[in-house]
Amino acid sequence: MFIDCEHCDITTTIMGRAVELPIYVFPAAMARLAHPSGEAGIAQACSRFGALQIISKNASMTPEQITANAKPSQVFAWQLYAQVERKKSEDMLARIDKLPHIK
Repeated sequence: MFIDCEHCDITTTIMGRAVELPIYVFPAAMARLAHPSGEAGIAQACSRFGALQIISKNASMTPEQITANAKPSQVFAWQLYAQVERKKSEDMLARIDKLPHIK
């Protein structure tokens, strides 16, 4: 059965954060190999559509570069592999926690 989807509300929450589109971008390592804008370009597209972006641990850009132009409401998640040296994982989490859009 088809319905009029021109006015459908598809907003939802993912892990308690509001998103406009119930879709997320899976971690894509080394995105700059595909396009010079890399993960920041993916963030820009996600912002346009209100989608969640999961940032790869092996991103070709820093978390600060990726989120530099993020809207305050933009939603990110972070792929994190626990390192043998736990301090490295703890340092990355602390760094991500300092980003201004993280709540």
